[in-house]
Amino acid sequence: SRKDQAFARILERQLENYRPPRGLGLPLSRPDIFLDVEDFTGNAYFESVEKHLSASRKLVVLCSPHARCSEFVNDEIRRFLQLRGAAGAKDVIPIMVGGLPNNEAEADQEDQKAFPDALTNAIEMPLAADYRRFDVAKDKVHRGAFSGDWYKILADLYEVSRSAIEQRE
Repeated sequence: SRKDQAFARILERQLENYRPPRGLGLPLSRPDIFLDVEDFTGNAYFESVEKHLSASRKLVVLCSPHARCSEFVNDEIRRFLQLRGAAGAKDVIPIMVGGLPNNEAEADQEDQKAFPDALTNAIEMPLAADYRRFDVAKDKVHRGAFSGDWYKILADLYEVSRSAIEQRE
């Protein structure tokens, strides 16, 4: 969701500057990250989304009540999964930036659910990195209280164990 873009820009910058450690059999080049807010090409939204999603290996989804309510977020998840087929759900990386996991929300907290419907239709209970307490003014995506979540994102992105990346770092 556009309302979560402050965190999205910080995460994009950190991922683009990340170079995997040697010895894991991973490419040592930095990942190329597409952020739909800034990196669109052409003048037709849906064509551009389709082009970028079909060229993407993974889809990082920032999950929040804003994202859950966004038809654009849900559409991008659906399109990505349609392009990948039945096994595509493993290529979606959820990151919670606000709200509550849908299964933890009470009946009167429907507006606080964070996982978009398109995501929960593909993954019943997503395991998300948790950045809900992240302060864009003072916290680091990859350090301190968030280092464990950072390693989870990297493990999901590179399809290696979290402990392998942590040990190499």
